[in-house]
Amino acid sequence: MRKKTKQPPAAAIVQLRDRLEHWRKTRKTRKPMPEELWREATVAARAHGVYAVCRETHLNFNALKARLRSTPAPAVPAESDFVELKLPIVQAPAPPRGVEVELVRADGDKMTMHLSVADATDVMALARAFWSRGR
Repeated sequence: MRKKTKQPPAAAIVQLRDRLEHWRKTRKTRKPMPEELWREATVAARAHGVYAVCRETHLNFNALKARLRSTPAPAVPAESDFVELKLPIVQAPAPPRGVEVELVRADGDKMTMHLSVADATDVMALARAFWSRGR
């Protein structure tokens, strides 16, 4: 069985972790975390996932997830290579009404048959009769 290797954290998560560690070391009293750090954490969580951010920063998973749900995602214009083409609706071609078979002999005689699709006429028998006529 293959052992999973831990991926190194993204640069944004490392930067957030360093800022949080600095804030934790330099605060004098137990105050709530500044909103600026929470905003940065939610941005990182949207990009890299709540678990990945919490694993590196030691933030409370449920608190970050709740903040992520309560703050709307920033409106980013979507860039896409997709181009929508509006084409007119094309009607399907009508089913064929029948078949036209034309036979021409070497002496110039010609026979044309117009057969409907449902017609069960034996075309080969008619062709043999036409080719063998006059021998």
